Amino acid sequence: GDPARANILLALMDGRALTATELAGAAGIGLPTASSHLAKLEDGGLLAQRKQGRHRYFT
Repeated sequence: GDPARANILLALMDGRALTATELAGAAGIGLPTASSHLAKLEDGGLLAQRKQGRHRYFT
């Protein structure tokens, strides 16, 4: 698999909800790349997102 996607999933393993910006930092990738990976992970049912105000949190 893709190392960036693996790093995103690892960052979420402690149960905290994180923003795309936080996940991009954890994976060492830019925000546009992270957004693409997050969409693929969400489509695959590996994570979910929720909106809170202007922010989207991934779990």
